[in-house]
Amino acid sequence: MCFALASSLDGQAGVGPGGASSVPKARCGPGSRTESGLQGQTTAAERFSAGASKQAYNCNLDLVGQAQEQGANWDMVIFDACVYVATANGAQQQRRGTMVVDASDSRRLKVTAYLDSNVMSQPNETLAVHAGRKLLAGARLNGEEFEVYDLSVDCRHPVLKGSLKLSGIAAHAGVFAPDGRTYYGTSYTNVPPTVYAVDVSDPSKPREIARWTPPKNVGVTHHLSISEDGTKAYVGLIGNDPKRPGSNGFTTVDISDVQSRRPNVEFRVLGRLVWDDGAGGQVPLPLTINGRPHVIFTDVTGPGGPGRNVSAAACAQGMPPHGFARIIDISDVQNPKIVARLMLEVHNPANCAKVLNDPLNESGYAGYSSTFCAADNPRAAKLLACAYYEGGLRLFDIRDPFRPREIAYYKPPARGKDLLPGSGLAGMNAERTADAVILPHFRLDRGEIWFISQDNGFQIVRFTDWLKTTEKDLF
Repeated sequence: MCFALASSLDGQAGVGPGGASSVPKARCGPGSRTESGLQGQTTAAERFSAGASKQAYNCNLDLVGQAQEQGANWDMVIFDACVYVATANGAQQQRRGTMVVDASDSRRLKVTAYLDSNVMSQPNETLAVHAGRKLLAGARLNGEEFEVYDLSVDCRHPVLKGSLKLSGIAAHAGVFAPDGRTYYGTSYTNVPPTVYAVDVSDPSKPREIARWTPPKNVGVTHHLSISEDGTKAYVGLIGNDPKRPGSNGFTTVDISDVQSRRPNVEFRVLGRLVWDDGAGGQVPLPLTINGRPHVIFTDVTGPGGPGRNVSAAACAQGMPPHGFARIIDISDVQNPKIVARLMLEVHNPANCAKVLNDPLNESGYAGYSSTFCAADNPRAAKLLACAYYEGGLRLFDIRDPFRPREIAYYKPPARGKDLLPGSGLAGMNAERTADAVILPHFRLDRGEIWFISQDNGFQIVRFTDWLKTTEKDLF
């Protein structure tokens, strides 16, 4: 196979002293238990006051259902009312693997199975579902194994359909193409950074059909998403981490050769955008706002990577101490432009002195940084839900992408010293004073958001009547 680098211009954007502002705070209705500090912050008083940390902090979102079990790790995917939740594969887990939850009744969630194959016991961010083809797929974290499951008979009990060895791959993340014929994955740990493509046209006989290692001047692959027509990949670049040198941001890659199953496949870089006010570049989420194409991009750390020392160093340079999501206009694919930063008050460099000493769970990546976001309707997005680790689940109105505003949030309770070996926070801190929210999913047909946090597992929150009344144009 041949790989080509098309000519492209890099976009750059950063935040310096005086160049940052946080989104307007949510107006919280009756029944809310609101934050007492900065927007997104869990203060020392909220963490350590008797009984305070054991209760959720919420604004216009109410918990209606939960399947905590032994905790959750980094991924969750959904097919109909079935939910597949990755766990950490901790040594003390009584049941290992990917947890399967029947969410037919939001208030009475049922765990129906654990997928405990070598792949599904630790899939990291590789879980993917294709609703049309009724398929579930995943790969082993830092491994070469890939599996496809059939959901057509009973999604509560997936059936292994096919498997594949991906020689030389250290799997990290993955997604289906929109037509469900191709699974795309990434790897970057202990191997060259790679995007690989697996043909799953016949799920019983998956086969690798393409592999791409980006040129060094592009960056290091992390996660990815695929355009609706299947011809472009938006690839997150995990940069600005001292352990993984390179630029932080994302690149758009022409994958039409893979989509069309042409021989001598070429991956062509169409555009690239990097910045210096965040790091750990995660995943671009493609969506359309007011008829214009955008991506939402999240950074899983602040500038320089995880840890208090680099946060302090970033603050000293007028940079944000933690990572956050941003809205990027990709109408001109060669010159994408950041139109808004979804910064909470905890991200604002002006507030560094108020957050640098917060007693955060030392998980290496937690803090108040962002992980995944989800849109209410990717083809005409109005609402965006983003996970901000210890900053909780945050809900934004993005109808005006230049002026997003927050309208709700939910922060699960801390679990202290509870034994939760399936949690990504297990063993990080003997006394966990907050939970880390990882990944949301909209279910507007039920007026709900489904999400995972590491210590509290799978949860369902519902929009309050007050929110639906005051923001009726959004629902």
